[in-house]
Amino acid sequence: EALRAAGTDVEVLRASCKCQAKRVQEGGVHELTENGRTLKFTGAAKSLADTSLALSHLRAWHEAIEVTAVPVLVLMAEATIQSVHRIGPWTSQILAVATAAAQRGDALLWLSNPPDWGRLPAGYAGCCGYMLSPSFLHRLKTLLPTLQVQPSDQLLARLHRLAMDHSQRPVACAQMVTGSSIHQSAPCPSTSLHPGRCHSGVKVVVITLAHRGDRRVDPLVGGPSALKAMREAGFDVEVLRASCYCERDAVDQYGRLPCFFDHKHWGYFQRYEGAARALDSEEEEDLLEYLNDNYEHGAERLADPEDGDLAGYLRDTNWPGATSCAMSHIRGLIKAALEGYEFALVFEDDAVIPTSVATTRGWCEACEGQLCFCPSAWAFCVQEAVDLMRRAPQLDLLYLGVGEAFEPPGPHGGILAEES
Repeated sequence: EALRAAGTDVEVLRASCKCQAKRVQEGGVHELTENGRTLKFTGAAKSLADTSLALSHLRAWHEAIEVTAVPVLVLMAEATIQSVHRIGPWTSQILAVATAAAQRGDALLWLSNPPDWGRLPAGYAGCCGYMLSPSFLHRLKTLLPTLQVQPSDQLLARLHRLAMDHSQRPVACAQMVTGSSIHQSAPCPSTSLHPGRCHSGVKVVVITLAHRGDRRVDPLVGGPSALKAMREAGFDVEVLRASCYCERDAVDQYGRLPCFFDHKHWGYFQRYEGAARALDSEEEEDLLEYLNDNYEHGAERLADPEDGDLAGYLRDTNWPGATSCAMSHIRGLIKAALEGYEFALVFEDDAVIPTSVATTRGWCEACEGQLCFCPSAWAFCVQEAVDLMRRAPQLDLLYLGVGEAFEPPGPHGGILAEES
């Protein structure tokens, strides 16, 4: 908050995890930038933890090269200010030092003393903050495509050498931040979560797994054409990095997981009371009956109607990613509420529009085959969903489609407003 009050634009970057690190070590992985670009990384480091750290630094640099007019500060989450500083004066000082360093031509400013790069201890990860100047960001933009994932100490040493190359001055160094030990238990959120001031905007959230670059292609909703069409139609579209198995495992291990919902607000994920307790036979029967009554048999269901065994359903349903999937949807909805949107539409990245639906609704006349490839069909889909929600003031939630089959049409039952 002190950095924001001083006029800086603060972005909380969700770090790469061990899931992504494992994929890197297996041959390469796709990653996702904040603006929705897909990047491919190869290489490996000494361990999964070090690989994920190196991957996070590389992603931060890819975000930084989009900003070339002002210096960019990269701070690790565990960075703390020296005990001799107070937060207010420290904020002003760190910004003044970074600006002055960039103005005098320094490419890189370490905010904590880096050790002798020629004699780094194995597994060194002590760098907790640095500044990249605008001129260095221009150079880094051309060099980044050649950088591979490597041990984090070697990667930072490479950054140091790049900054010194052809430099007229030595790289400056300021003892302004230091590392701190990571605690398993975090403090309670400092601010309450309240919906933002309501406005008539429509938020479209596309949840995507960072490593699934194959789901960010046309004609899927996560493809560039669909995203562009919805944005050009006036909708605010966000490509949301999905939660992963690492986050689900952290909830299981520690009981709860602190999580940022946007660049300012955060809270805890935790399982509800009794989540680890298996269903008894009566609960299983009631749940299966509910699913059979409310979901088509052709749909991709939460539970197999022929299975009949729902033990452990409340904990993870029938597939390992259900918990992290739920966390992703919750994050998207909470963020939309915090931003004050009247409506939020949430898509998973592999959603498609069948040609039969598009032609019936009048969204498309040219496509043949099973899938509609018209980007404008997504804009029509969102607009019709919003119009229906506005006609249905009693409706809190509208499913646009489930798995491979849509919900069976039913009577209006008083849902639509009388004048509709």
